[in-house]
Amino acid sequence: MGLLDHIIFGMGPLGILTAVVGAIRAAGPKWLRGAIGRSRESRAAVEVELLSSTSDKICEVWNGEMVERMVGSATVQQLIYFESGEFYTVAKAEADGLLQRNRTNNSPVPIQFWT
Repeated sequence: MGLLDHIIFGMGPLGILTAVVGAIRAAGPKWLRGAIGRSRESRAAVEVELLSSTSDKICEVWNGEMVERMVGSATVQQLIYFESGEFYTVAKAEADGLLQRNRTNNSPVPIQFWT
């Protein structure tokens, strides 16, 4: 046995304990979460920290440098890319005359179609 074997066997129990505590935090009953000192923690806080899913309480947003998980919901901005190499928001494209509202369902549609 070498040094690496000692490290692996020494860390194994911590990994098992961490997995059990994480499972209790994510799906355990309140009394069991209280036993590990997390009875007042919200499900949203657990989801942000431990889970890779998103729900109606958790969103993922771009903060300018990376995708960040946050509690709450984010507003969605639609961008349109034209062949001229420019990005427009829907409102700006409508203002510049590049989109118009569909008469049947009021959705924005391009004024010209390019092939």
